[in-house]
This record gives sequence, C-alpha cells and structure tokens, in this order.
Amino acid sequence: LIYKGPSQFRTHDFAFSFFPKNKPEADVIQRILKDFENGMLPRMGGGFQRITGRTLSQPLFMSPRHWTIDFFMTGGGMKRGKGQNDFLFQIKKSVITAMSVNHDPNSTVSLHKDGSPVQTTLTLQFQEIELPISDGG
Repeated sequence: LIYKGPSQFRTHDFAFSFFPKNKPEADVIQRILKDFENGMLPRMGGGFQRITGRTLSQPLFMSPRHWTIDFFMTGGGMKRGKGQNDFLFQIKKSVITAMSVNHDPNSTVSLHKDGSPVQTTLTLQFQEIELPISDGG
C-alpha cells in the first residue's frame, strides 16, 4: 500500500448566537455579519472592463480573505501565545466556504421597535488552505 497524501483540506464549523438588547448592540452585530460576508467573497482584481450593465470582460478575481483562528482562555488576552488554549486543536490558515444567517432560529421572527432582530444565529464554515503536518509523535 502506498500513501498518496491527504485528499482534501479540513473544514471547521462554528455557530454563534447573538441577542442584542439595544440599538448599539444590534449595530455591532450588523457590522460583524457584513465583515464576514465581505471576507468570504472573492475580491476584484485589476484588468477588467465593464461592457454594458453588469457584464464583465476579462474579469480577474483574487482570493477571498484568509482567516487565522486561535482559541484563547478567558482573561488570557489576544496576543498570540499568551492565554492560548493548548488543549484545543490548532487550525491552519483558512477561508470561509459557507455562511448562514438566521433571524428566526425558534421559527418566530421577533423584532425590536427599531426593526432589528431580537435574535440572530450565525453559522460559518471555514476550510483550511494549508495542510497540517504531523509533529512526528
């Protein structure tokens, strides 16, 4: 038997629930959702021309944003290595391959007076773009 190497990159799913109590919190959640949405989409590179309407001639797309995912312990800070939780696995550099936003996770849409959702669930799927290698153990 010959090992041919890994056949695909690992994926990691995360789900977050938000319960904004006021407009400033709802605004922060809206910015978070927009940032993830923009971060998963390809970026437009140079060398393209708009012909008519929305038709592109010679489009050049650049890769979407690359994400670094680290797990930290409470109170450990955000500096790499400081407060990092070594009991959890390491995730290599990744891209977002799927994103789902649900404003009615309990099958009932509830809105604040200003129209912002009472609850939002965000689900993200990341796929690594670097292969993890065994440390030989």
